[in-house]
Amino acid sequence: MNRSGAIVLTAILLSATLAGCGLGGKARLKKRAEDYYRAMMYNDYDTLYEFQAAQTKAQVSREEFIAFMEDRDTSVDFSEFTIDSVVIRGQGGKVRLRFKGGYLIFRGKRNVTSSWIREGGQWYIEKDPRGRFWSEYANWLAERRMYRVPAIRSQLERLSEEIEDFHRTEGRYPSRLEELGQPGLIIDPNSQQRPLRYYSDGRTFWIVAANGPDGKPDMDVQLYQGEASQYPPPELVYDPLTDRGDFFQYGPKKKKYF
Repeated sequence: MNRSGAIVLTAILLSATLAGCGLGGKARLKKRAEDYYRAMMYNDYDTLYEFQAAQTKAQVSREEFIAFMEDRDTSVDFSEFTIDSVVIRGQGGKVRLRFKGGYLIFRGKRNVTSSWIREGGQWYIEKDPRGRFWSEYANWLAERRMYRVPAIRSQLERLSEEIEDFHRTEGRYPSRLEELGQPGLIIDPNSQQRPLRYYSDGRTFWIVAANGPDGKPDMDVQLYQGEASQYPPPELVYDPLTDRGDFFQYGPKKKKYF
């Protein structure tokens, strides 16, 4: 390529870059923001999900996103909005808006700045782990997940009574849960019909554990050696914020962690 051809190609590439980050790019981002907040104004949650960046979609399913938004009090959050400014830096963008209406979703703020990210040539709302959405979503999800706890708690409490009754009758703790003669009670609901994990020294202690909702065993019950062993550690106990960890109970002194 000769010198003049190289200069022309450079000019074309520079022009394309400026178009992407300049007025043309700003116009496209402004249009995306208008469509996004219009969908929010009319509670079109399915459309709002489509505007979420890939990182958000990887962590939040469409079903959970819609359920969360429907549970929020979003009626008449705002009746009008005006986009005041659009700023683009590289693959990121900032859109500043003014609202008229109830402002419930924005806690009364009249001016809000949203962050956007360009993915595959299109603009999407960027995930903000410090934003209000994520703090509220985490609390909502944890509360929703805790609905699973009562069933497994009831099962483990009933099982502990059966284990203690066995001890009073036989003078020892069962070596296997099957000795209790309660086939339905010993099945782990999160392990595809496999029995709950159980361990005992036969005399002084026992421990039983159920998988968390992820279906994966986190605790090795055979590491438990009574209360003095300080096992299992807290990071292996079910946490509704992360939806990870196991449910368990041990004895003879009843203790539960859910």
